[in-house]
Amino acid sequence: MELEALVGLGDGLVSALVTNTDINYRMEGIGIASPNGAVGQQFLYATNQGDTGAAGLYVYSINNGTGALTRIETVATDNNPRALVVSPAGDYLYLTNIGSNTVCSYSINPSTGHPTKIGSYWTGTNPYKLAISPDGKNLYVPNFGGVSYSSYSIASGALTTIQDKAASGANPTSFAVHPSGSFVYGACAASGATSSINQYSRNAVTGVLTPIGAGYVLCDAYCNQVAVAPSGPYLLAACSSGKTIELFSIDQATGALTYQNKWQFSSATSPASVFIAKLP
Repeated sequence: MELEALVGLGDGLVSALVTNTDINYRMEGIGIASPNGAVGQQFLYATNQGDTGAAGLYVYSINNGTGALTRIETVATDNNPRALVVSPAGDYLYLTNIGSNTVCSYSINPSTGHPTKIGSYWTGTNPYKLAISPDGKNLYVPNFGGVSYSSYSIASGALTTIQDKAASGANPTSFAVHPSGSFVYGACAASGATSSINQYSRNAVTGVLTPIGAGYVLCDAYCNQVAVAPSGPYLLAACSSGKTIELFSIDQATGALTYQNKWQFSSATSPASVFIAKLP
């Protein structure tokens, strides 16, 4: 099997990696950095949502042999950190803060894993699950309360706003970037029986996003997260109120999404997130 989808039910998937007793509040974002390459020391980072900022980011070392985690330190963030993403090279980390409407950037020490804050940058209202382009040049942030998204260029970890515009749907929750870097997809939770997935083409030079076709496709209620397969042929959407995971094919030339299938969960289950991992 080349690809496997991992479905996060509430905090269940995160709890399998780091026990909830180690985090004071709720872990919403996790990321792994390999700043020294695959054979070097790896580090895991987790946001402590609900924290006012003094201990908003938890840092762990990963045992390369067993996968066991050892907490190294906690690091200050802005108010109420939500989600995070690590740069493709593992040298920078970015996290959103819904209590202060900011995104923070950090450089990662390749030896110790320590994140050093570079700066805080304004977003829209209630920034959620952000994404970074495969070339590490652009960051995309959905603003849940602002019904908008913010785009940034990246230079040595520092951010510069390049775009801040309305999304094609209410309550943007997450972004996913196609492995080619040519297309970007954004989940919009909205309210009611359906929600939507925004679809954009990305300018590789400027990072600016342009809607593809009508700009969106419909999906089941409360699309909380989207994920693109590492080889790029399809996208999965976790719709927590619809209690489904939906499958869309991706046109490799245009980036347009086409609905293919869905998996229905029981009434007691609400898929809150979805991840796709490439297996050996």
